[in-house]
Amino acid sequence: MERILGWSLALWLCGGAAWADWMYLGTTGSKPNRTALFVDLLSIDTAIDKLEMAQKILQAKSDDDFKALQTAEERYRKVEALEIYEAQNGPESRVSEFAFDMFQGNYYPARTTVWQRDGRYENLPNLDWMPVRAGASQRCYELLKNEEGWREALRRMLERARQEPLKEQSELSQFGYEYVQASAGDPTQVLFRYLWTDASPPQNAASELTAAKSREYLARMETKIQAANRLAGAIEKDLRAKRKERQALRAAGSALHARLTSWIGVSERELVNSQGEPNGFYERNGYRYLTYSQQRVEDILHVVNNGPTQMQQKVGENVFWWSVTYEVQNGRVVDYEVDGNDIP
Repeated sequence: MERILGWSLALWLCGGAAWADWMYLGTTGSKPNRTALFVDLLSIDTAIDKLEMAQKILQAKSDDDFKALQTAEERYRKVEALEIYEAQNGPESRVSEFAFDMFQGNYYPARTTVWQRDGRYENLPNLDWMPVRAGASQRCYELLKNEEGWREALRRMLERARQEPLKEQSELSQFGYEYVQASAGDPTQVLFRYLWTDASPPQNAASELTAAKSREYLARMETKIQAANRLAGAIEKDLRAKRKERQALRAAGSALHARLTSWIGVSERELVNSQGEPNGFYERNGYRYLTYSQQRVEDILHVVNNGPTQMQQKVGENVFWWSVTYEVQNGRVVDYEVDGNDIP
């Protein structure tokens, strides 16, 4: 443990470029048939996932839609897991991207690649949603459930590393995890060199395998970057279309739009001083959104005959509402959007 701490934390403290930050979740089985499980911390909440969520947020039509998206962001999570096998008569490792429904306790392997010891690999077919079960999926699910706790523990441990040489990871021990940082290397080598010190690395776990993995890893990252750029372009195009649509409405001469347009360019402070605290507020991608809403309720009445007289009985309500959301950037209103079923 002292060796892996000195190696990984020294890299972190000097700011060296890391190939990945791993959390070692432990080992199952017994020698010589053990299986070790790592999670790539950088795979949790990746940039592409956040861009996809941003696109959905742009399509939200009301506060209820936005709250539903916030719930979905908490409910559905992804993580990349790496299982390394000690047994010599089987595959070297398995890389899985697990998607979890944190509310229902279900998961599905979105992508699974099995690596052989000669550098060959096979992509397995995707499966459907299923309950989390004992094994790698269970431990990854628990990692996500305990995320707030272990991230805070990791922060404290790294802060402690600035003050003193660490010989243990006491902050993470309550979770049964160990923090590992790999730089331009293969996690298989990390495992046998620093964790499974009582075993010998597989005969073929050498540079050729590492190079094959690196090429595959870089190819996947390039694909993600290209997808992110395409999605960012689509979001920007969607924004331009929405602004053009709103400009067309304003050009129609509506008194409401004329009044709301007058706020563009005004500071957020002036807006709040004039209209009061907003009914809703959130921040996304450097923008602030302030929502003001109004509603009125009308009773739905039904006439009931009661002998010679008639009486009205309430059988429901009609809710009429409208809202305006101001978009603020760098402290000033840059746009707005109106929504509702009772727009004046």
